[in-house]
Amino acid sequence: MTADLLARSVESLVAGMTVYKGFVPKQPTFPYVLLSTNFPTVVERAQSRLVQAQELRVRTTVVGESVQSVRIIGQKLSDSLEGARPVVAGWSLGRVESRPNDQDIIADRDVTLANGLNPVYAVMDWVLTASRTT
Repeated sequence: MTADLLARSVESLVAGMTVYKGFVPKQPTFPYVLLSTNFPTVVERAQSRLVQAQELRVRTTVVGESVQSVRIIGQKLSDSLEGARPVVAGWSLGRVESRPNDQDIIADRDVTLANGLNPVYAVMDWVLTASRTT
């Protein structure tokens, strides 16, 4: 249940844009955000070895038909996530923080749209740290 609760807490912050969680349909609506999360990993333990903190990593891929559309949706995504503090009963959650990944906005040469162009995308990474309160 932990993984699902933490993932949904971050997913709920992303609004006002087309979002696909985990997979993209054959005919997506452009521009869109693909949102993927990992299983939370332990990042801190007490001397007794009890888990004190877990980290949820979130990868977002912003996809559009132009660099400009990726930048616009990327900014909306950043406005939604950066510094947001979701709420989950029984948990103390930190703020969502971006993690640099040094990836540029690039064209997907393996996909050709109906207009003959290739979609472009940017990958943005985020992290949320969580501790149980009960």
